[in-house]
Amino acid sequence: ELPPSMEPVTDPIAAGQPKYLGSAWDYQQAPFFAGYWNQLTPGNAGKWGSVERIRDVMNWTVLDSAYNVCRKYRIPLKEHTLIWGAQQPPWIGDLDSAAQRQEIEEWFAALAARYDTIEYIDVVNEPIHNAPNGMYSWGATTPNVDYAQALGGAGATGWDWIIEAFRLARQYFPESKLILNEYSVINNTTTTQKYIEIINLLKAENLIDGIGEQGHAFTTRNTPSATLTSNLDALAATGIPIHISELDVDGPTDLEQLKEYQRVFPIFW
Repeated sequence: ELPPSMEPVTDPIAAGQPKYLGSAWDYQQAPFFAGYWNQLTPGNAGKWGSVERIRDVMNWTVLDSAYNVCRKYRIPLKEHTLIWGAQQPPWIGDLDSAAQRQEIEEWFAALAARYDTIEYIDVVNEPIHNAPNGMYSWGATTPNVDYAQALGGAGATGWDWIIEAFRLARQYFPESKLILNEYSVINNTTTTQKYIEIINLLKAENLIDGIGEQGHAFTTRNTPSATLTSNLDALAATGIPIHISELDVDGPTDLEQLKEYQRVFPIFW
């Protein structure tokens, strides 16, 4: 049961709009959530490392709560995330590729069996900057766990592991919209084009339903509006809907933060 404070205080901000305006959710964001937002993404509760920190011991507590909020208020849920180079179970690196593949499919199957409706899923998170392929992510001194090999590794396309992850997601979640999510894309035209290469590989097999572009301040700050717009337009030219995720706007004062919101948010909306 949700506390009375969860009852909507007003219509959500984007009520009646053709697009949702959602927020990350955990217990800290629960009060009045439905009064502001009409989409929900669990902050950490849907990550594999949060659910199955101990092998074969599944902790659904917070994710169940998020799911119940979505069902109560009839708003879409986005599962975040299935495959990522961070916050995977700590034991996954101790397994060989065959066992890793089995565990990946068990993870997908467990989610699919528990929740009858997941409207959106971030299937692969940060494939360029923080992949589960042994890369050194930004600022790291140790490599990420390499369990991408369990999904085919780089393969012929250079991104076979992503394609296979999406094939599995389409198999286990046939009714969900499948999304690829990444950061620091639209501030750099070269990265945007690399992202489009991956998107088109997925598009060729009808595996992708949404492009996730993380709207972090480190992407938008000091990036000209024209650059953001032109790279968003390039992503949109694929014909795949764009979802701005993980939006944050920085500023040392309220006024400076407001000005940056007024610059960036209309571009994204």
